[in-house]
Amino acid sequence: MRLRNAAALFAALALAGYLLGVALAVPATAIDIVDFAFQPATASGATGAQVSWTNQGSVAHTVTFDTLSISSGTIAPGKSFSTALAQAGTYTYHCSFHPAMTGTITITDASPTLTPRLWLPLSLYSPA
Repeated sequence: MRLRNAAALFAALALAGYLLGVALAVPATAIDIVDFAFQPATASGATGAQVSWTNQGSVAHTVTFDTLSISSGTIAPGKSFSTALAQAGTYTYHCSFHPAMTGTITITDASPTLTPRLWLPLSLYSPA
C-alpha cells in the first residue's frame, strides 16, 4: 500500500513539475529576413530565449551584432540562424553584406516574479 501511495505522490510531483516548467517557459522570438529588411525591424525577447532569423528572401544575408561578438555567418535563402541572449539590454545588429539593413532587439529579464501567497499546509496521510 505504501508503494502505491509513493508512486502516486511521485506521479503527482512529476506532473506538477512539468506544468510549472511549461508555465514558466520563455517563448522564442522569430524575425524574418525579407528582401533587404529585417521584419520586424524592432523586436523584443526574454533572457535565455531563442531568437531566430529566417532568410525568406532570394539572396544571402548575415546577422551581425554591433556590440556583441555574435555573427551568423552567411544565411542562405531558406536557412535560419538562432542564438540566445543571456543578458538584458537593447542590441543593434546589421547585415554585413548590406549595411543599410539594420535591426534592434530588446531583451528583458525573464526571471519569474514570485508573489507572496497564503498556502495551506500539505499533509500526507498514510494509514498504518
